[in-house]
Amino acid sequence: MGNLKEHRIHEADAGQRFDRYLRKLLPEAPLSLLHRWLRKGEVRLDGRRVAASTRLEPGQTCRFEASEAELARLGKRPAPAAPKGLGFRIEWLHRDEDLGALRKPAGVPVQGDGTERDLAGMLGELGGRGRTFRPAPTHRLDRMATGVLMVGLSPLGLRGLTAAFREGRVRKLYLVHVLGRPEGSGRRLVAWIRERSRRDPGGAEVEVCDRKVAGAKRAELVFHVLAAAEPGALVLVELGTGRKHQIRAQFAAIGHALVGDRKYGSRFPETRASLLHCWRVECRHPSTGEDLAVEAPVPFPESFPEGFRKEVLERARSLAGAPPFPKSGPR
Repeated sequence: MGNLKEHRIHEADAGQRFDRYLRKLLPEAPLSLLHRWLRKGEVRLDGRRVAASTRLEPGQTCRFEASEAELARLGKRPAPAAPKGLGFRIEWLHRDEDLGALRKPAGVPVQGDGTERDLAGMLGELGGRGRTFRPAPTHRLDRMATGVLMVGLSPLGLRGLTAAFREGRVRKLYLVHVLGRPEGSGRRLVAWIRERSRRDPGGAEVEVCDRKVAGAKRAELVFHVLAAAEPGALVLVELGTGRKHQIRAQFAAIGHALVGDRKYGSRFPETRASLLHCWRVECRHPSTGEDLAVEAPVPFPESFPEGFRKEVLERARSLAGAPPFPKSGPR
């Protein structure tokens, strides 16, 4: 971490509140200790006592009165949890200075509950610019989902992508395998989704309502049936919103649960893996302003013939208005 007693603020750390910077820099320090240092001037910016809410600027000098030994102890990050089933390397579909897109495998949480290793933690271990910035996901995918996961690799990339997802400026296209054949290809599904206050272990975590009720959020998607695929159909889904378990819950609500998704009602067959694949993400690059589209290879069931897979992808690209091959920057 270099000299802690006195160091300059890196451009990647600028813009954040001084107290939040200190909490990231010294994760083992109690908040009360940091506020006492700020109040007594035992940590200063450019030699001056400043308020906790002061926004950092590049090139400012931060100096502590505490010893190097104490700062090293307080700055020691907790050891990451032992890996649990994450025997894989991050596969980048796109990577530049500000953003990346990785290929998420099934069964791996983007952000776990602290008892297991997750993708957010793995990304944080890659290190980043400045003293406190760490790469981080800009959205979430279900544990069972596969496909494109967008990552902020710089403060600009993280802020820009996170805002784009929040404001609905990112296009998200999924390929899913559902039971039966949903009617009305090109149909828009609009509902209200809320987390269940009580649920059985292994049961549905959210419920779909046909009207707005307390705690529910609007959920919207459009789908196109691509092809019949026993015991149901392959469907292209474009998300209009990004609610928890949205695709799984909305299709279950119309009687077409995802194949193998027992949590939301699938019973055929119990051992078959679900296909819930974030196939394509389109956005505007937060630093260059250029359009960017990233696709992740689809983990089709092995029983699907190669010719059938190609036909499905050709139809998906046609319906999505996508070019024959995905646009992507340098990896």
